[in-house]
Amino acid sequence: MSDAREFLEHLRVLIVDDQPFVRSSIANTLGRLGVGDVVMTADGDQALEVLKDDAKSVDLVFCDLQMPGRDGIEVLRDLVELQPDAGVVLMSGEDVEVLHAADNLAKERGLRVLGSLEKPVSAADIKSMLVKVQDERTPNRAGPITDVTVDDLRNAIDNGNILPFFQPKVRLAEGSLESVEALARWIHPQHGIISPIVFIPMAEDNGLIDALTDAVMSQAFDQGKQWAEVNLAPQIAVNLSVLSLDRLELPDQILNAAATAGLEAPQVVLEITESRISEDPSALLDIITRFRLKRFELSIDDFGTGFSSLQQLQRLPFSELKIDQAFVMGASNNATAQSILESSISLAKKLNLRIVAEGVESREDWDLISRLGCDLAQGYLVAKPMPGNEIPAWHESWLKQGSQPV
Repeated sequence: MSDAREFLEHLRVLIVDDQPFVRSSIANTLGRLGVGDVVMTADGDQALEVLKDDAKSVDLVFCDLQMPGRDGIEVLRDLVELQPDAGVVLMSGEDVEVLHAADNLAKERGLRVLGSLEKPVSAADIKSMLVKVQDERTPNRAGPITDVTVDDLRNAIDNGNILPFFQPKVRLAEGSLESVEALARWIHPQHGIISPIVFIPMAEDNGLIDALTDAVMSQAFDQGKQWAEVNLAPQIAVNLSVLSLDRLELPDQILNAAATAGLEAPQVVLEITESRISEDPSALLDIITRFRLKRFELSIDDFGTGFSSLQQLQRLPFSELKIDQAFVMGASNNATAQSILESSISLAKKLNLRIVAEGVESREDWDLISRLGCDLAQGYLVAKPMPGNEIPAWHESWLKQGSQPV
C-alpha cells in the first residue's frame, strides 16, 4: 500500500454544515479520494459531541460559518479548547469579507487554517485541502508537536539537529533565481521534521534563540559555499529575532561568518519580522544601522501584520519589504487584500525598496503581483522549502520549464 493511500485511509474528517446536499457532496468526494473515516454533522451542537470524544481525534474539519443554533465561529472556539491540532477548512456562502474575517480569527486563536472556501465547494477544492493536510502530517512536514521540551530543544541545537531548509525567491520579470530564505527545521527522531511554529517561541522564551540563530546561519552560509561550487550564487536570507538584536558584536560576527564561507555582505539578507519590532526601536538602531553600513541587505518581514509598519520604514534603514502572505494568498479573488497589496507595493516603490510577495500559491496571484510591479515571488507555486542539496536539481528543473510556474 502506498504511503499516500495509507494516510488517507487513516484520516478522520469532520464535516459541519446544515445543508444535507453540501454534507453528502463533500463526503462523497472524500470517499472517492480514499478517505477512510468521514463524520457528518448538521450543526455546531452535533459537532461539539464529536469533538468531545477524546478516544477519536479529528484530523481535518470542514466547517460552514452560517448555521442555525451553534454557528461556525462557536465551533472554532470548541476546536481551540478540545482539538486544537485539527486542520480547519472554513466554508461560507456569505459575503467573502465575513469568510476572511473568520479566517483571521481562527489563525489568531492558533488554529491551523488550511483554507477558506466560498460555496459551492468543488472537488478540486477538497482535493487541495487533503494535499495540504497530508503535507503537514507526513514525515517531511510534521504537524503540530506538543510534547517536546526545552531540554529537547537545547540538545537538538547542541547536536546539530536544527537544520536550514531553503525556499527560493524568483524574479517575476525574468523568472531567475534571486534569493533563498533559510528556514529552521528541527529533525526529531520520533516526530520527523518539526515546524518552527513549535520551537521558535520556545527558543525565544527560554534564552535559546541566539544559539539557534547562530547554528542555522552558520549552516546556511556553508551551504552557500557549496552552491558556489556548482555555479549557483543566490542571496541567502536568514531570519533574526528582535530578541537577538541586543548583541553589539552581532554585525561583525555575521560579517566574519559570511566571509569564512566566501560570501560578500550583499549576498546576505537579514529578515526582521515587523510585528515583533518595538514601537520604540532606538535600542535597535545601533546594530541595524551597522548592518547596512557593512552592506548587508535588510528586510522588513511580514509587512502589514503589526501596528507600526510605516513608523518602522521611516526610522529603520530597510532595503527590502516582504508583504505578508495574508495579503497575497488569494488576493486575485479578494478585493480588500488586493487593495492592501497594491498600496504596499506602491509605497515600497516610492521608498526604493525591493518588494517580495510571500505565500504565492496560484498562477492568478502570480499574475496579479507581477502586474502590480512586485519584484520577487516566494511560495509553493515556485517551490516548497527543501534541504540545501536539493536546490541545484530544483533550479535545473525550473530552468527547463522556462523559469515560470506551471
